[in-house]
Amino acid sequence: LFLIVCFYICVPVLRKITADKETTKYFTAVCLFFTIVIPNLFHHPRLEWANMALEKSFMYLPIGYTCYFLLGYLINKFGVNKWLRNTIFILGPLAFAFGVFLTSAKSQELGGYYDFFNRYNSITVFIESLFVFIATKTIVEKIKMKPRTEKFISTISDDTFGIYFLH
Repeated sequence: LFLIVCFYICVPVLRKITADKETTKYFTAVCLFFTIVIPNLFHHPRLEWANMALEKSFMYLPIGYTCYFLLGYLINKFGVNKWLRNTIFILGPLAFAFGVFLTSAKSQELGGYYDFFNRYNSITVFIESLFVFIATKTIVEKIKMKPRTEKFISTISDDTFGIYFLH
């Protein structure tokens, strides 16, 4: 819930960024670099200083879920080519299996649960998220609904935030 509030606060700024396609692509690339690339490159214990420096950099807008938010916007607005979609369809399940394997192996090695490969900024979760989003979008786009069904879904969707909030 707090994340949703933060996004609503940032949406006016993000609207300015998304007003131009090239600016959106640039800012999304910056977000992906700081949120996904750096934490995964410097995941080794000897390089942990780089992740700590990133956390102390005060780059809050381009770090975190903003990259997912903007990437979802780009995919929804402009789509993905067939090659990238098929690649994600192959890599998604592999990333899931790889994440489970790495989590299990590292947890056994350390003698306790190790959650890095289940965090939002791990490459495995990033690829899995792309897979779920693109697969859902692909499936939903192929569904031809009757106007009555669309109206029913629209009516239910008006209440989903309230239902989410109650839970």
